[in-house]
Amino acid sequence: MTDAETQARIEALEREAQTVPTPLSISALQALTEQQRAVVPHLPMHEVQEERFRVVIGMERKNHLEMRVALGEDAPLPPRTAALASVKGPALVEVLWAARAETLALLALVAAREGERTFTVWALGEQVSVRAYALNLRARLERLATHLLGHDQSER
Repeated sequence: MTDAETQARIEALEREAQTVPTPLSISALQALTEQQRAVVPHLPMHEVQEERFRVVIGMERKNHLEMRVALGEDAPLPPRTAALASVKGPALVEVLWAARAETLALLALVAAREGERTFTVWALGEQVSVRAYALNLRARLERLATHLLGHDQSER
């Protein structure tokens, strides 16, 4: 993606974020999580599906890192986690839920800083508003849900 394309995406994200309050993005992520909780336990667990879980959990952990960087010293210490390669079968489901709970908890901390002039959060490699970050995170997690479940989970 060129710099101009990235800048256009960021500008579009910021415009959309002006119409979507951060609490609405958080509510949508909570609803997405509940939808996934209803479906995920019924997924057949095979090698390909386990790898999908690892990809999704890895991206959740990446999101945690982004938010921890933004929160700086105010970020809670990360929990100890097992290497994903060592986690198998149904245990991956529990790791996924723990990761999502942490995502939502960290996002709540980020959202609480909305409006602070000195607070910086990043998306698409650029500094964005908290609203834009929450909206972008929502879109990322919706895409990950599609990857994991094999169909669109967004309600937008």
